[in-house]
Amino acid sequence: MKKWFHNLKIGLKIGLVVSLVLILGLGSVMLVTISNVRTTTQQDAENRLGELSNARASYVDEYILQFRQFYKGAATMQVIVDALADPDDPVKVAAAQTALEAYMASRTDMEGMYISTPETYIIAHTNKQAIGSSISDDPELWADRKAGVEAAEDNVWFRGAIVSTSTGEIVGNIYAGVYDAKGNFLGFLGGGCYLQNLTEQVYAMDLNGYEKADAYLISVENENYVMSAESEEVGEPITSDDYEILTAAEKSDKGVLEYTDAETGEISLLAYEYLPDLDMIFYICDTESEIYADVNALTFKIMGLCVIVLILSLLVIIFIT
Repeated sequence: MKKWFHNLKIGLKIGLVVSLVLILGLGSVMLVTISNVRTTTQQDAENRLGELSNARASYVDEYILQFRQFYKGAATMQVIVDALADPDDPVKVAAAQTALEAYMASRTDMEGMYISTPETYIIAHTNKQAIGSSISDDPELWADRKAGVEAAEDNVWFRGAIVSTSTGEIVGNIYAGVYDAKGNFLGFLGGGCYLQNLTEQVYAMDLNGYEKADAYLISVENENYVMSAESEEVGEPITSDDYEILTAAEKSDKGVLEYTDAETGEISLLAYEYLPDLDMIFYICDTESEIYADVNALTFKIMGLCVIVLILSLLVIIFIT
C-alpha cells in the first residue's frame, strides 16, 4: 500500500510536470496560430474592403460623369450662349427656354435645369415659376459659384448633394459654365439630378462575403450624407465619427481605418476612397464580429482540441503510472 501511494505520488508529479509542459506548448502553438490567422484575415479584410470601396467609388464617379456630360452638352448649345450673351432680348431668351425644356425632356432623372446670369438671376427654367428669381443676392456666392465652375474639369462643377425642398429626394447640384466663342464667362447652366437610382444600384452590388457591411457616401463641401445605410440620415450632417475620415482623406485619397463606435463600443474596419472631381468620399465598413467570424470559430476549435489533448495525455500518464 505504501509503495502504491509512493508510485501515485510520483505519477502525479510527473503528470503535473507533463501537464505544465503541454499547457505551455499547446498554449504557445495556439497563440501563434491564432495571431497569424488574425493577421492574415485582417490583411485580407483590408484588401477586400478596399476593392469593394474602389469599385463603388468608380461607379459613383462614372454615374455622376454622365450627368456632367449632359450639362456640358446643354451649356455649349448656341441658343443658350446667345441668350446669356443678350439676356434682355426676349426672343433669344424664349428660344433658350424652349431648347432647355426639349433637352431635359430626354431624361427622367432630372429635377430641373435653369439658365442664370453671373449674378445668378434666372432667365430660363424648366420650372417656369422660378424664372425671374435669383438664387442669391450675395456677391460672395456669385464668386464662389464661378470659382467652382472654373476650377472643375470641363467647367462643369458637381457641388454636392442635398435633400430637395420641393420633392424631398436627394439631388446632386451641378453648375456648368456658359462661355462665348472668345472664352468669356456669360453665366451658369445649373440644376439638380436625382441620385436615388445611384443609391439603389450601389447597394445592389455584390459584397463579396461581407453581407453586413454598410456603404456611405458623404459630401465634403456640404459635410452631409449623400448615401447612407440609414435612409433617414441622407441629406443630414455627418456625425463626429466621420470627421476622422475627412482628416484621413486630406492626407491620402484612399486608405483603411479602424474605429470604435461611440455608442455601441463595437470595433469596425473601414475602407475609404476620395473622389476629387466630386469632392466626395465613399467608404464601406464592417464590424470585427463579421470579419473575424471564421477566426473566432477556429479559435474555439483549437482551444477545444487543446483541452482534449491535455485531458487524454493526463489520463494516459495516470494509467501508465
